[in-house]
Amino acid sequence: MALRRLFIIIIIFVSGRILMMLSHYAHENSSNYETSDIPPAPSREGLFKGRGEGFVGDVELEIYFLREFPDSPPRIKWIRTLRSDEVREYWKRVINELMPQVIEKQSTEVDILSGATESSRAFLRAVDDAMSKAYEEN
Repeated sequence: MALRRLFIIIIIFVSGRILMMLSHYAHENSSNYETSDIPPAPSREGLFKGRGEGFVGDVELEIYFLREFPDSPPRIKWIRTLRSDEVREYWKRVINELMPQVIEKQSTEVDILSGATESSRAFLRAVDDAMSKAYEEN
C-alpha cells in the first residue's frame, strides 16, 4: 500500500514537471516582443514611471531621463525597479543583462532573454510605458 502511494506521488511529480517544461517551451517559442511606435528621443527630463504585465504579475519601473547638453534630447540615465511580481531569478537576469542594453541603446529594441521571456517582455513594456510619458508634451 505504501509503495503504491509512493508510486502515485512520483507519477504526479513527474507529470507536473513535464507540464511546467511544456508551458515554458510554449512561452519561449511565442512571438517576439514588438515595440510601439515611439519617437527616437524623449522631449522631457525627469522621473517617469512605467508599468508592464509579466507572466506572474505586474512590474513597475522608474526611469530617469536627463539632458547631457542643453540642445540634446534627454537620455535614460538609470532604471529602478519599484515593484516586480516576477520570479526573482528571472528578474535578476533581466536587470543584470537587459537593463544595460536598453540604457546603452536608449531603446527597447533589444533581444528578449531566453529563459526569462515573459519577465523580459514585462520589463520592456514598462520601459515603453515610461518612455511614452517622457515623450508627451507639457
